[in-house]
Amino acid sequence: MFSVFPLVRETPDKLHFLRRIAARQPNLVILGTTASVVEVFRRCGFAHVSLMSYPPTQAQRPSAAMSFRHLLYAGAARQDKGFRQVVDFVEFLARMNEKIPITVQVSADHYGKYDSATREDLTRLRSTGMRRSI
Repeated sequence: MFSVFPLVRETPDKLHFLRRIAARQPNLVILGTTASVVEVFRRCGFAHVSLMSYPPTQAQRPSAAMSFRHLLYAGAARQDKGFRQVVDFVEFLARMNEKIPITVQVSADHYGKYDSATREDLTRLRSTGMRRSI
């Protein structure tokens, strides 16, 4: 499993949590979009941490031979953060009748800032019927 992080807020609780995860999940691959993010994960004990550009180039994308065991998206449901592509991928998995656990954690629309495309994507995501948590 791999995770992409564009930002990490360094609080004592967050660093403690990350150290625990690093100890429990030694094979977790972390991709950071900035050198400072990569450094935080390395200091916390993650062994497989790499710097990547955003959006990723073809060379940075996982190979087709890699099999997914869990899809995780954490962050803002925004078009410039790739949210539409995540929803497209979930729809693809649903069409292929895949049973991969999906976790999509997005910030709530407290201030009505979701644009119409993002609202449509959230509706599409909910309509896939995939086993997921939102």
